[in-house]
Amino acid sequence: MIDERLNLPFFCQCDTQIAKDAELVELLGQASCAEMFVGVESFSRKTLKAANKFHNHPESYADIIRLCNEAGIRPHFSNIIGFPDDDEAEIQHHVDMLKTLHPKVASFYILTPIPGTDQYDHFRKTGQITETNLDRFDTTCSTWSHPTLSRERLEELLYRCYVNYYSF
Repeated sequence: MIDERLNLPFFCQCDTQIAKDAELVELLGQASCAEMFVGVESFSRKTLKAANKFHNHPESYADIIRLCNEAGIRPHFSNIIGFPDDDEAEIQHHVDMLKTLHPKVASFYILTPIPGTDQYDHFRKTGQITETNLDRFDTTCSTWSHPTLSRERLEELLYRCYVNYYSF
């Protein structure tokens, strides 16, 4: 794409390990990557480890934004709310941390155990799955019984995250 000078803007998705590969980020920018979607998920290492996201290190999130900005790529951080240990204060803390880093785009999703995954099987075995309509497994609907947040509250908090982030 670079050699052929295609100049065709594209979107890519990376995990947080991209922070370790400045050369790749630079090449993506040269190839006309317009936006990089990165699943940061949480700022809590405890939460990340519990979700088997051992490769996510919140201390590297600022590096991702810096690398993207230097390469002319719009950083897009994907965030999950409603992990089992999340409460309202933790969700607000997450948005506050995100505001300090200021990725150009932030998207928010409710933790959704997807049928066919170990997480779904575990939640189903423990009686936590509350939704049978697969159309609702779209990350905007609560599909399981959170220990402290009601379905309605989680869904309200999802939209509140967008308002809090984009109004600052």
